[in-house]
Amino acid sequence: RQFARLGRGLLEIRQLRRLPRRELPPRATPPLRDALAKSGRAIVYSICEWGNQAPWTWAPAVGNLWRTTQDITPRWRSDQPANHYPQGILDILDQQAALSHASHPGAWNDPDMLEVGNGYLNDDENRAHFSLWALLNAPLIAGNDLRHMS
Repeated sequence: RQFARLGRGLLEIRQLRRLPRRELPPRATPPLRDALAKSGRAIVYSICEWGNQAPWTWAPAVGNLWRTTQDITPRWRSDQPANHYPQGILDILDQQAALSHASHPGAWNDPDMLEVGNGYLNDDENRAHFSLWALLNAPLIAGNDLRHMS
């Protein structure tokens, strides 16, 4: 109810990898989903466990969006393996193809926020990044300071 009173429309739950093994995210997240549903307010429920426990297999029944990868960096490629931080835009894109089946109205794979406008990509790269996320049916969440956006 507190989130509903605050007028918030998005709640992201993070650090699920720190739960005891017996409380893995598929078991730990439904109580919060149920509490949000009882609040009487539409609140988007975002689950962030960085794709470590294949959330695309269980999160559509629990939340509205779920992170599918490690954190993004405003570069096209990183030097990191797929399960390490940070991941470049194309590194993350490469991991999304096999997950498209899990995304549908009201439930979305979340490859992390957009790096558009962070000052590291040129205009063409920003447009390409935004377009790729739109094609993925991914949440278009700005990862920059909106006060300085042009």
